[in-house]
Amino acid sequence: MTTAQHYHVKEFADMAGVTVRTLQYYDRIGLMQPSNKTESNHRLYKRRDLLKLQQILTLKQLGFTLKEIKSMLNQPNLDLRAALEAQKKSIDAQIEQLQAVSSAMEHAMDVLDTTENWDWDIVQLIIQGMTDKHYLKWVRQHFSDDLLKTLTEQSRDMPIEDITRAQEQWQQIADRVRTNQHLPPDDPTLQQIAQEADQLIQQFTKGNPQVESALQNMYDNPDDIPPAYRLFDDDLMLLYRQIMNVYYQNKKGNP
Repeated sequence: MTTAQHYHVKEFADMAGVTVRTLQYYDRIGLMQPSNKTESNHRLYKRRDLLKLQQILTLKQLGFTLKEIKSMLNQPNLDLRAALEAQKKSIDAQIEQLQAVSSAMEHAMDVLDTTENWDWDIVQLIIQGMTDKHYLKWVRQHFSDDLLKTLTEQSRDMPIEDITRAQEQWQQIADRVRTNQHLPPDDPTLQQIAQEADQLIQQFTKGNPQVESALQNMYDNPDDIPPAYRLFDDDLMLLYRQIMNVYYQNKKGNP
């Protein structure tokens, strides 16, 4: 310890229960700088620096990022309650996501327990899809637990080949719409594509009107669709919807 109650970085780190590397990093990013430095540029801290460090460590423990903490501590009139409320909302959202993941895992196990052997292709397909946070949020906005359970029960006897084939068919539909986008929506070529798309939809929904309604609501707002699950860009999505509207109008008019 130096004079006037100054502490070298190692002494101060030991007092605070942190590492020297942590203090050096906080200094480097401007989060917490030492009170003084020696002529040889060694950091010097005072006991009062412990208060600021404790604030940083407490906020970090609450889940705030170092960037957020730096911004908060630089505010002359910090509204800590408002900051905690915002952090609580973030934590609650994470809890909801984890609960959704837990539910998805349970559904996955229900499917896998009904098979004689665990097919790791199925495991990867289910877990990858149902633990994607963007996909989860999107699905949970439209499908209740009961509907998800219904879908799980419907998919139990579906071979992995059928699942992957359906994915390939959707990609082919998207490619064909893109290739023929110069045609009007009622063109026979595009209407043939619409018929194949409808068949895939019926294969998925099994004619369940609740599932059909939830599925339609999912795609009503293209901006909500996670990027990884978008088959079309905005213009092609608009064309696809026009194609399907023409198809369903004609289908409704047929006996």
